[in-house]
Amino acid sequence: MTLNRRRLIGYLGAHAGLAAAAALPAPFAIPPARADDGLRPIRSAALEGGRRFGAAVATPRLADDLSFRNLVLRECDIIVPEWEMKWYSVEKQPGLYDYGACDDLAAFAAVNGKDLRGTTLIWHLGLPDWVKSRLKETGGWDLALTYMTSVMNRFSGIKSWDVVNEAVEPFDGREDGLRQSPWLDAFGPDYVAEGFKRAAEIAPRAQLVYNDYGMEHDAPWNHNRRKAILQLIDRVRKAGGRIDALGLQAHLRLGDPWDPNGFGSFLRQVEAVGIRPIVTELDVRADRMLGDDKAVDGKVADMYTSFLETVFGNSRCDTVITWGLSDNYSFHRRRNRQDRPLPFDENYQPKKAAEALVRALLGAK
Repeated sequence: MTLNRRRLIGYLGAHAGLAAAAALPAPFAIPPARADDGLRPIRSAALEGGRRFGAAVATPRLADDLSFRNLVLRECDIIVPEWEMKWYSVEKQPGLYDYGACDDLAAFAAVNGKDLRGTTLIWHLGLPDWVKSRLKETGGWDLALTYMTSVMNRFSGIKSWDVVNEAVEPFDGREDGLRQSPWLDAFGPDYVAEGFKRAAEIAPRAQLVYNDYGMEHDAPWNHNRRKAILQLIDRVRKAGGRIDALGLQAHLRLGDPWDPNGFGSFLRQVEAVGIRPIVTELDVRADRMLGDDKAVDGKVADMYTSFLETVFGNSRCDTVITWGLSDNYSFHRRRNRQDRPLPFDENYQPKKAAEALVRALLGAK
């Protein structure tokens, strides 16, 4: 992203740890691949395969954990804020914006030649507490537009934005498949299209993404989500909204039904309406099959392989993001400390999942 020198210096000065990383020798502060593992960086494999790879990162981890920071620098071409850009983080009190954590992440990305990805603007779980009671009031939509305008203009160099996140929930029983949420309660079903229209006005050259979960596996509820999402895309476009890509969160789980043919058919349906699928939050939970780590890691890697081969074989997907990079910081470990969902273990050593990512991305040429 583009930052002027004064703003960049200001960002770096706010966080000494990130400033130190930025001050490492030119061209970038990227450490070489370890001699002991022999595995090429995932980002390198992705670029050779005509795609890009990145991960969600929390700013404090970069400042406090040198080994993790080096892993991110070596493996990632794209950095995604875990929470730093969400409304509840940047405007905890009305009109008082705090971009400190996200500014630090933006600076870290900029000086190290990484792209920052934007997430997420409209999300039912991303609202500050004070907003929830005010959306229905006169001027409620203006509050939302002010936040969108503020964050998108501040990080105007971002090339891809998750504009709306998780707007469907067929279990809520609506004919249109939309989630019963504060957004829907306040603005009705048109809020999704209106959000995309506004995003297109603010960032006309950026990729605008609808992001959601539960499309990948093969249970009946997954089929219902696929149907609801296709219907939503159709309604938004008919209403004049621009959606460029469908974000597949891809929080996969060993033991859930998986049918590559069925999922591939869905991806082709998405492509048929001119929407590019991208992978935005990939990980593979193994909490139902824990035991021998090597055996578990092999099954997790097989799922990475099958999923990515299906995506690449049935779509123009050009971006793969994992939700985290090391098991050490996976949010799934809040539920089960033994889970192993990410490409690198708690000691930042590559697992079979990292090898699977490299092979799949190289094979995608």
